[in-house]
Amino acid sequence: MQQRRQTFATLLDQLEGLARQQPLLIVCEDMHWADATTLELFDLTVDRIRGLPILVLMTFRPEFEPPWTGLANVSLLRLDRLDRQDTRALVEQVTVGRQLPGEMITQIIDRTDGIPLFVEELTKMVLESGLLVEDTGRYRLDSPLPPLAIPATLQDSLMARLDRLAPVKEVAQIGAAIGRDFSYTLLRSVAGRDDLALRAALGQLEEAELLLRRGTPPEASYSFKHALVQEAAYESLLKSRRQLLHKHIGDVLRDQFPVIAETEPEVVAYHFTEAGLSEVAFEWWRKAGQQALKRSAYSEAIAHLGKAVAIADELPDEPGGPMNRLHLQIAYGRALRGSLGYSAPETVAAWTRARQVAADINDPVELAPINSGLFNASLNHGEIAPMRELAEAIMRAANRRPESPVAAVVAHWTSGVTCWFGGDYLNARVHLEQALAIYGAEPNPATFKASTLDLPSVIIRFLALVLWPLGKIDRSRRLAEEAVSAPGEKRALAQANALVHKAVFDGLCGVHPRMLQQTETILSLAREHTMPLYVAAGTHLNGLAKWRAGNRMAGLAEMRRGWALLHENDCYLCEPFWGMQVAVANAEAGQFETGLEILRELIGWAEQTGQHWLDAELHRVRGELLLRSDPPNVSVAEDAFNRALEIARSQQTKTFELRGALGLARLYITDGRAAAVSEVLAPVLVDFDTGQDLPEIEEAEKLLKHRH
Repeated sequence: MQQRRQTFATLLDQLEGLARQQPLLIVCEDMHWADATTLELFDLTVDRIRGLPILVLMTFRPEFEPPWTGLANVSLLRLDRLDRQDTRALVEQVTVGRQLPGEMITQIIDRTDGIPLFVEELTKMVLESGLLVEDTGRYRLDSPLPPLAIPATLQDSLMARLDRLAPVKEVAQIGAAIGRDFSYTLLRSVAGRDDLALRAALGQLEEAELLLRRGTPPEASYSFKHALVQEAAYESLLKSRRQLLHKHIGDVLRDQFPVIAETEPEVVAYHFTEAGLSEVAFEWWRKAGQQALKRSAYSEAIAHLGKAVAIADELPDEPGGPMNRLHLQIAYGRALRGSLGYSAPETVAAWTRARQVAADINDPVELAPINSGLFNASLNHGEIAPMRELAEAIMRAANRRPESPVAAVVAHWTSGVTCWFGGDYLNARVHLEQALAIYGAEPNPATFKASTLDLPSVIIRFLALVLWPLGKIDRSRRLAEEAVSAPGEKRALAQANALVHKAVFDGLCGVHPRMLQQTETILSLAREHTMPLYVAAGTHLNGLAKWRAGNRMAGLAEMRRGWALLHENDCYLCEPFWGMQVAVANAEAGQFETGLEILRELIGWAEQTGQHWLDAELHRVRGELLLRSDPPNVSVAEDAFNRALEIARSQQTKTFELRGALGLARLYITDGRAAAVSEVLAPVLVDFDTGQDLPEIEEAEKLLKHRH
């Protein structure tokens, strides 16, 4: 992943460096054929070139939907078919100004329907047909135009041109079976021809403008001028010949081109698939998917592993038995999770199927990623009932395997997170501390590595969110930092997840010295690896960081956009946090009613879903906004602060209680009840250890000192 990021960064730096010297024009044709990695690079490019003197011109078919549409620096221009006048001009360009007979031009115009490639190919076919005689700067028919002399379709036209090149047609067919692009060395190895004959054949195809060449043989590489040219050459092969050719290409790549086989196993997989060798193809697709997953290329991993899964479904005996199939299904689930998010239907379906495959497997290490995947889907969706059901089932299974530390850690982690989600902070701490202790007590780190879980960082992230409200300020901050900086798992998904947790922690605590830097890193990772869920979270958090840094309007707009994106990704984990920040920012912008309405909806939503971990803060912030309204609604605000205190005391969240007490104390002061300030603040401060660095403690102590 690091190498991939450095490669992208180097390419973009080089691009920017060239643009600093002179304006650049970059032309990219047939973007509908671009692979996932190329599209990732262009995602970064479109963002990077804003403000640079660079024009990027891309062409693509209508079915391609560019993800950059709508950006300020991107324009979309629809190209219609050529009209009759433009078609005639293109014909004259191909004939180098020599006029064709009128009836022939009319037929070309009528049959090509304004498709530029068809116009070019049909005109060239007519010129090569022997029907025309050149006569003083124009062409004339040597005899009446015979019926069916002009093909009715582009495919027919291309096939007719290939048929007239019969001696070299086989070379075009072999090249087409290899792909749109192919190297001279690979073609020579597959075709088995001597250099002289092969170069002559390729030269003829170049001269006919069916192939384009870069470099000089044997270092040359070739491309079909258009995908339809390749398709025509390929379709001219009998199916049996195609399959034999694909098998031969696959064998040659595997045996004679080890670098390609190792770095691009999907190419080998494709040829063995087309050869009908399903079992061989399965292994290569699986290898390609695992390699893509390792470098966090999630879109490619989904494509490759998806093909492996589909092939395995068709095989009578699954390769390697149930365990290999389970590992494949788990890898597929991880790829979907990375790209589409935890609660996407496709991700949930993959984990559900993995659980079915594992029905007869009673190994906690193998079951851990499946249980975690299904639990994370429920957690991300933001409803406590399915979370609790899963956590209880996982705990029961762990109790049946007391010798397994992996089963115990997953059970206590899922139970701890479920308790936190529901506002049961004390039990959340017990479970998460226990999970961390079990992990620390295991002498063999490989025990947990085999489960593919990001431990112990995943435990620490939630424990930090539990300890800070409980008043364990210093330790919670240490854990939050440790979760981000800990060595170990460096996958893009794990990094983005850790950074989002840290930014939420900082947003909750009100700390923001490096928050903007962290949120920009989240967005960079998410865009580079096509992780829409983290683009959504990163957008919201980046807006929050900007808002707190003083860029209020831009920050609010970005938070709103991020919140909408989170909903589009079916993400309701931390919904009270996302919404509360938007409510506060709206109030700061003078839209108090909007802010209060958001808070009312969030409080009702928490009751409905059981997500109670931020209830005290929702009521406290509602009280703050009511006090700042015009006119202030003091009595309702006081009720809100008292409700916040009631919830915080029942949850024993001392930090939230202190915040609620401060809000009530300020209300008392403005309402002429300063004597009551001490009764509210003094009991809460007693519960905090001395020397803890918390702005709320400092403010409370100042208010008490001032009252005395």
